Amino acid sequence: MIIAIDIGSTIIKVVLLGGDLAISDYRFHDRDYSVQVSTQVSKLLEEYAAQYPEASYRICSSANGGLRIGIVCLTERFSGKIARNLALAAGGNVVYLTTVDSAGTDLEPVDALVVVGGVDCAEVDNMKSRIEQFNPDDYRFRTLIYAGNSSLADDFLSRNPQAHVVGNPMGEGLDVANEELHHKIRDLYLDDLVDKEGVSKLQSYSDTPIRPTPSVVNTAFEGMSKNGWKLRFPSPSIVVDIGGATTDVHFGVEVLAEGDAGRTGSYLDSNRHVFTDLGVFTSRDSTLSRLADHDRLYDFYRTMNGQDASRAYAEFREGVFDDDLPFYACFFLAFDSLASVDDASSPSLNMSKISSVIITGGASKRVDAQRLSELTRLFLDGKQATGTPVHLDAGYSLWVEGMIRLPLLTGAE
Repeated sequence: MIIAIDIGSTIIKVVLLGGDLAISDYRFHDRDYSVQVSTQVSKLLEEYAAQYPEASYRICSSANGGLRIGIVCLTERFSGKIARNLALAAGGNVVYLTTVDSAGTDLEPVDALVVVGGVDCAEVDNMKSRIEQFNPDDYRFRTLIYAGNSSLADDFLSRNPQAHVVGNPMGEGLDVANEELHHKIRDLYLDDLVDKEGVSKLQSYSDTPIRPTPSVVNTAFEGMSKNGWKLRFPSPSIVVDIGGATTDVHFGVEVLAEGDAGRTGSYLDSNRHVFTDLGVFTSRDSTLSRLADHDRLYDFYRTMNGQDASRAYAEFREGVFDDDLPFYACFFLAFDSLASVDDASSPSLNMSKISSVIITGGASKRVDAQRLSELTRLFLDGKQATGTPVHLDAGYSLWVEGMIRLPLLTGAE
């Protein structure tokens, strides 16, 4: 038996898998904020070990809302876009993307600061001056990573000996040359961030590395089209995971809009974009504020409520709404950003290319698939008679599939 555990911000999810890796049971435990999460989970693990002495364990976590990443570009922001996509796919949350010319002490604190810029080449005089311009005191971070021109790595280290050096992610073709940055950020989740909550203390229980939950879901999304994977949805598809703090969207390069499609080299085959201000618990207020200010708010209510749109719209303006509204708001606002070619903060997707949308996580138990499908019509070009089909992953199958595919630690059976 395998017991898979997801340590969330509000819920600890436990799934029991039988010998054939079929789901045999679900268990849900509310977070006990009076004790450290590692203490609560350790006690749960002891209880499960007594009940299932032969079981092995796999653990992932989103307890802290994700690794907070800041990106500083030594050149123009194209290299930063590649770094951003790699960080997001690894499960990190990019808090800001700026240039060394725009440094300021008002930037938010981050867990990891990534310095990128340029391709690997011998002509480095201009880049040297940019490295000299970089002042770590202008930023608040826990870990510093250099992922720029490899010829200047030693020079950067001489000025910033605390930095970690990884390969330059941008190749001469202005595309992704390697994924060392992706792996580094993913590993930092255990090595650095989870120490805040003591989650790293739980690694001894897990047969697999403790990974960020979004990274696990992205692994499953990437494998959906491969032979041997159980999950099958009309392709191309996207996955939307609406959580308490963030809303994550997983997508492939095949659904990029024309502007971004011309720069597919800066994306991975499987990508993640996170909306850090869209959520139903800790980000609930920012979600509702964005919805209230949206210029298509009435269209949203007309699609959601039909004949009762005027009444529901007026009630929302008075602060009265259904408990499930924030879930639909996150979906609507995420799609609105992704469908816009003018919103530089998110990738642009061609909504008419998407054949299916999968809703995973706790949101799948709170929304109606048909209502979400109707909402997608607001972002289509008008030629489609119906909205994009929406499927609810109410059984957390996507997450379970990702947990099954995690690599075992060396020596784990």
